[in-house]
Amino acid sequence: MRIKLRDILIASGLIIIAFIIYAALTYAPEEQVAKTPENFSFSVKEIGRAGDYAYAVFALNGGANITLVGYNVSAPLRITVINDPEGVDSLRIPELAEKIKPIERYGYTVKLSDKRTMTDDINVVATGAMPNYILDAIKANATKGVVVYIGRSDWVIRGGSIINENWYDELSDEQKQRVLMYNGTVATFLDNKMEGKMVDDILKNKWAYETSENYFVSANETTTRVLKINNSQYLRIIYELGKASGVVDSKRLPERPDIVLTPEPEEIYPWQSARLTYKIEKSNGTVYLYTYKDGVEGRTERLKRVVEGSYFSETITQKDSGYYIFILKDNSGVIGSGILHVKNLEIKFSKRVYNSYYFNVTVDGEPLKSATVNVSLNDGGSRKFYVKDGELVVNALLKKKGENVFNLYVEGKRFDITVINEQQSVWDVYITYGLPGLFLVGIIYLFARLNVRPVYTIRISEGGAEIRDEIRVKEEEVLDAIRKIKRDAKLGDYPITIGEFEVALKRYLTHDAEVTEGNIEEILQKLVKKGKIENYKDYYDIASGNIKEKALLREIKEDLIEAGIPFKEIKGGFSTKDYDVVLAGYGTGEKKTIVVFENEQKIKEFEKSLSEVERAKMKIKIANNLLVLATIDKLSRYL
Repeated sequence: MRIKLRDILIASGLIIIAFIIYAALTYAPEEQVAKTPENFSFSVKEIGRAGDYAYAVFALNGGANITLVGYNVSAPLRITVINDPEGVDSLRIPELAEKIKPIERYGYTVKLSDKRTMTDDINVVATGAMPNYILDAIKANATKGVVVYIGRSDWVIRGGSIINENWYDELSDEQKQRVLMYNGTVATFLDNKMEGKMVDDILKNKWAYETSENYFVSANETTTRVLKINNSQYLRIIYELGKASGVVDSKRLPERPDIVLTPEPEEIYPWQSARLTYKIEKSNGTVYLYTYKDGVEGRTERLKRVVEGSYFSETITQKDSGYYIFILKDNSGVIGSGILHVKNLEIKFSKRVYNSYYFNVTVDGEPLKSATVNVSLNDGGSRKFYVKDGELVVNALLKKKGENVFNLYVEGKRFDITVINEQQSVWDVYITYGLPGLFLVGIIYLFARLNVRPVYTIRISEGGAEIRDEIRVKEEEVLDAIRKIKRDAKLGDYPITIGEFEVALKRYLTHDAEVTEGNIEEILQKLVKKGKIENYKDYYDIASGNIKEKALLREIKEDLIEAGIPFKEIKGGFSTKDYDVVLAGYGTGEKKTIVVFENEQKIKEFEKSLSEVERAKMKIKIANNLLVLATIDKLSRYL
């Protein structure tokens, strides 16, 4: 559509008039907003063990990143960087000490020491080879300290010289749990910017690390998080809260109880139930089953008399989400424990884009990875939609103005989400705002006409022929989907197939809903006719003028991969150990060359274009197996 200068000037003038009218009708004094300072706090109430889990109860005000770490060897929050001049690249050791100082925000202290001795601290030994005085202290178990070492596992510094000695292999398993090792020298370590990894590894006690779990927690209350600890003997809490960060370590955790209380399933929603079954061989007096949540004792149950090998079984339901700790006690103390996780599922309306309605779906504050949701509107017929990475997109046409209720059925529960339809007809605008409002709508319509962009309709199916829907997408969205699939599939400059285009539509535009058969080719052909994309055979790409060459190169590459032949890319083709494979028109090298043509007709045209001398040279090369002329469809037989 051609836009005349007169149209633009008229539209601009009308917009200015409309804004003056709108300002006069809607002027109000500016509202003063007072900003309040952030108020964050974090404190640990309790750390314990229940069955195969460690748990942490903490009071939190605000949002925090919480990492729970299970480990086996504790160490103080003191780091001593040993400044040993005999080390490789030792002049850069002070630089390392300075670059790991960000760890001090977690409560650590970092100091540089010229003393050549191993302390009870975390000893950073960045000497490239293991100093003899450190190795002797480790082998003799002379200190409780740990060593964070940069260097080789088969080099030792003795008497000022570096000698070959496989010192690490000589350590016991217990001694190895006090050594964290990085290969290389302090210079390569710093040049590769590894100091951040060192800080993270020290925070997680990586010399004796077992497992960890990350949480983002937003709360203004006491809450609980858990970690399956494997063989861990200690639990560390790493918290990052606003500008405040720190670590809290447990005392040595209790041993695994004789009776592990494992609900079936271990995770439920509040509207579901779990079965708890366990066996008590014998007891010392009366047995009680205690239930705790966030450090507060809840239900207490006195069990019936225990005889040898008594089984107990009950159904558990909890209406509030969170972690429930079960403790089984008799007169001797704790004889069993376990955990039930009641998950919190939340769905919130996020935004509207045309006729697509977006909802955020979270479990315990984290995006739900995937789920199937049956959706109806105002208790009408339902259709299936899909959650992907915490986002649910529902394509719907709201038929009434004002409140509309989306009925979402997920994980066995119905959620009713109210969405306000604020779209108004021209008549509604006139009734509400009078002539100025109607005038403003007209201006917007005129301006939109001047800026109209092409859109495409994608027909999608939810698995059955009787359930269909349509979504409208802009031309640029389709082109962007092509760019994204090429990026994600690591195709580089190669074109895509129809199948890959279908994947792009599903992944980036229809949210995994199936695209109706025939609609894919229809969209591609429309874009080809407009010159936005180009195609050759079954390959498509954003228009650049050389689709044929790129498509042939992709076919050659796939033939090489299918034949299991290693190759590297060269100009106009590929080079293997024994020969080059290039497109017609590109030069041939000294080794055997396979020249690939589009078809037999192209080979004949190539041969006719040669002079008699060139044709004779070509025949000699072919006779000596130095040259092969092949069509793309027969290439595989020559590889």
